[in-house]
Amino acid sequence: FLAQATFPVKGIKTGYRSVPLKNGFSEDIELASLLVYIEIEQVEKAEEELYSSFNQLRKRQAELSNELFLYDTHQNLQKSPYSRDDLMKEFSTTESQLHKIQDTCKQKMKEKKINNSKFYS
Repeated sequence: FLAQATFPVKGIKTGYRSVPLKNGFSEDIELASLLVYIEIEQVEKAEEELYSSFNQLRKRQAELSNELFLYDTHQNLQKSPYSRDDLMKEFSTTESQLHKIQDTCKQKMKEKKINNSKFYS
């Protein structure tokens, strides 16, 4: 452990800032600070939709997982209008869609890192 600093998100402003560092007991470390550049960007509409789609797919996958569990554990109590094969198909489809969205998110993060690294070079 070297040092720490914490700030509420609402208190952060854009631009260059000097951040005073503290020790493990949250006491100021004399003459220790970090110069940081902060840039706040609005979430793009596409990223917002991507996040929303991701959450909806995760919820649906949890529902399907529960239905499959009930289907497998209560063979005689099958109240689902879908067959097990239909549930498995939809489960695998949502899983592949989730992987695609995760790959897209990873790609966007890489692009942002590349853009940020160009700024600092």
